[in-house]
Amino acid sequence: MLRAGFDGNPEGLAELGRYHPIGRIARPAEIADAIAFLGSESASFMTGSTLSVDGGIGVRLHDPA
Repeated sequence: MLRAGFDGNPEGLAELGRYHPIGRIARPAEIADAIAFLGSESASFMTGSTLSVDGGIGVRLHDPA
């Protein structure tokens, strides 16, 4: 959905990617991998946790106020 919002504006998408500490926007497969992990037995001991799959942008956008 994010990429669709930048149709015709590849420069804007690239600029948004540069705001992420990792330097790019996530690929859909990266999000799918996180979802698959959370639905797997490997995550069976996780409860009440937050898994950030955001390329580090959450740290940049953090507003403690």
